[in-house]
Amino acid sequence: MVHDWRGLTDYTKKRADMLAKLGYAAFAADIYGKGVHLHSVPEYAQTISIYKGDRSLYRMRERAAYQAFLRQPEVDPARLAAIGYCFGGTGVIEMVRDGLPLRGVVSFHGGLDARPVTQGRTMTAKVLALCGADDPFQSASDLADFERQLRDNDVDYEIVKYGHAVHAFTEADVDAQNIDGAKYNAKADRRSWQAMKDFLGELFAQK
Repeated sequence: MVHDWRGLTDYTKKRADMLAKLGYAAFAADIYGKGVHLHSVPEYAQTISIYKGDRSLYRMRERAAYQAFLRQPEVDPARLAAIGYCFGGTGVIEMVRDGLPLRGVVSFHGGLDARPVTQGRTMTAKVLALCGADDPFQSASDLADFERQLRDNDVDYEIVKYGHAVHAFTEADVDAQNIDGAKYNAKADRRSWQAMKDFLGELFAQK
């Protein structure tokens, strides 16, 4: 699991616990690294700009997290998936572009676009992208480019838009941050989690 722009918080750990209760081995990656603790919206924005501006660095950090997960005794390396929220929702798509051997990824209100695939790699993981239909941070042109890239690379994908939902619709505490364009939506939160469960159930039922 890849965290949102705040870093590895109690929210991320809560989602990892929810996955574990479904019977999965869950691993919450820390992309920012040991000792990096952010406390304000300007800090969040400044930090994610580093990784959004340097996708090779982002992919390198995610590969390190992937390798750390593989070392856990509970993990079956042939049956792996990744999920991510906001910044992490962008990140799991980068994992697909980096050709990591995942069965699938789930992006919750991530920033979707068409960044280049890592040279010599192919996009093989299935993709479920869960989006707010009214997310002001997701441009229609970037989303169209994203879908075109999935089509061009013959990726098995599904893009779901939740009506009247904006950015960060799964995060119940986002309203307290007073960020324009970000608001919790209980219905979209519930529906997107169910969509993820259905996706993972189908993914891991396959031989």
